Amino acid sequence: MCGRELPTLRIDRTDGRPIATVVAFGCHPCVIGPEVPLVGSDFVGPFRRLVEQVRGGLCLYLAGAAGNVLPLEGWHDRLGPEVVFGQRIAIEAIRAVADADPRDTSVDRFEARGDLAARRSAPG
Repeated sequence: MCGRELPTLRIDRTDGRPIATVVAFGCHPCVIGPEVPLVGSDFVGPFRRLVEQVRGGLCLYLAGAAGNVLPLEGWHDRLGPEVVFGQRIAIEAIRAVADADPRDTSVDRFEARGDLAARRSAPG
């Protein structure tokens, strides 16, 4: 895998139930090469499934900063390696947020009024 850091954000309800886990991993999802005539999620699907299974809530994958970063183990001509790759990233993401100290934050809801509300509702 690339780099030594995996920026991960855990978002929980006030009662501790998970809402989402957001993970930024700067890598193209191309563990499977063009020889495999299928369309799929590559490593991102197995990654998200494992995080959601262990943590609960939704897992959001961000492809990281713009750049041409390929996986160290890529372009396989068969299915399977993408699952292992995705699960390896998922384990690190789960570990990163498992013991994180929560930071209490509240978000106030507001209703858009005036010019902003008019622009949001205008067609086109």
